[in-house]
Parts: sequence; C-alpha cells; structure tokens
Amino acid sequence: MNKQEFIAALQTKFPSNEIVTLKELTKSITGTSKVRVGNIRNRQCSEYFEVSFKHINKLNHFFIPTDHKKLEAANETSLGHQALCYHNLLLPRRYTIGKIGLVTNELLRANRYTVGNNNMIKIDFKYNVIEDTPVYVLEYLKLEFVKEYIKSQIEILDAKHNPKTKNLLRTSILEELPIPSFKEQDGYYKKSIESKLYKLELLSSIKKKMEFILTQADKRIFKKGLNSHEEIHFTPETLECIEMLDGLKKLDDKISECFKDAIDMKS
Repeated sequence: MNKQEFIAALQTKFPSNEIVTLKELTKSITGTSKVRVGNIRNRQCSEYFEVSFKHINKLNHFFIPTDHKKLEAANETSLGHQALCYHNLLLPRRYTIGKIGLVTNELLRANRYTVGNNNMIKIDFKYNVIEDTPVYVLEYLKLEFVKEYIKSQIEILDAKHNPKTKNLLRTSILEELPIPSFKEQDGYYKKSIESKLYKLELLSSIKKKMEFILTQADKRIFKKGLNSHEEIHFTPETLECIEMLDGLKKLDDKISECFKDAIDMKS
C-alpha cells in the first residue's frame, strides 16, 4: 500500500478527522543512545534504570522487574542528557520485534534517571499534550493495518540502502506517518482506553479459565460414558461456565474498536 492509498483508507475509517502527519502531534522523534559508563570524578551515578521491551505490561507500560540488578555506574552528565520523560513512547529500531512501550510516572519515580539504549526510537510530546495524545499515538501504532503500512515503508527504504540495515525503523518513516488529527482531552481519552483494555484483559483471562474447566469436564464425561450407562449430568457450576463462555465467544478483542470509539469522543 502506498502513501496515498493509506491516506484514503484512513479517510474512509475516520471521515470526521483531518489526516495529518505524526510529527505534527509530537515534539520530536529521535533515536536514543546507551549511556556512557565513566570514571570521571564526581560524575558517578548508579541510580538509574535502563528500560527493556522485555518488561512491558498489558497496558504497554514499562515496568521494573523484581529481579532487577543495579547497573554499572554511569556518567551522570550523560544520564542527564539522555533521561526519558513522562509519557515518552519507545519503539525498537528492529521493527520486527513488534513492541512499543510508554514511560510512566511510576517508572520515573523509582529511580533518579530512566534511560533507553541505542536500539530504540523515542517519541517525545509537547508539555501540554502529555496525557491523552501519547496513549492515542500508542494505540494507533498498534493497529494491524498501520503496522503493515510501516513495514511496507521500511521495505521501500531497505531496497535503497545497505542490506545490513534491513528491517530497521527510521525516524523519517514515523515523522511522515499519516494519522487522524486528535484533540487533547485532559486525560479523558487515556482513562477511557485504559479502562476498556483492562476489561478486555480481565474477560480474556476469565475465558481461558472457563475453557480449562470445560476441558476437564469433557474428560470426566468421556470416561464416565465409557465405563457405565448412567445418565450424565453437568454440575450447576459447569452449566454456569457454559452459559458465560457462550457470551464471551462474542467478545471481539480488537483494540481498533476501542480506538475508534475513543477517537470519536471529541470535546
């Protein structure tokens, strides 16, 4: 899909929104660097945490793992320059990893400095749009058709550059990425989308547990049917699970629906 076809698809999906570029909704889109470990006197600091795409929760928030070990002391000037800010979005340069993470206040409060490394791209937002807009952009970048478009742009640039840089996401692709316009709503969008994602995750978890219960019930029924001619009865608990499971089968766990619901909520 080329850029014009992608914009046309966005206009069809979001007819009430002007289509802009991602750089218009952000302050900057840049690569991050790994902090320098230094031995300069009075510049040693071990109070920092380096985020990893291995440690992202269901809301796509970075978190500190329980087995986190203290890192080697780094150059404090370097840490200060490269410290991440509230609601920075981070993507891997190696786009095939398919991850995206959000920097939260909880993460920043846990250490004096929080930094990325040289395998990441950072999206920074203007000070007056740090509540809803980062979450909006995060959910947009998770949409399947958006991910497919980004991959197609990477392939186009790969054909023009050194093969060693294959599958690498470039800041220019993100800067020029078409996206529906968005109006900051003082945290309303953020609360709405996170509430929906939490409920979807909760329902998904319940569904898995009920499927396990029914699988075990099926095994017991099968054995009973082989060994006797007794009439088989479901327990009230199993019947309740069947009824709930039937309702949950209608659950459409598509983030795009949450996204579309929330984008239409304009103040």
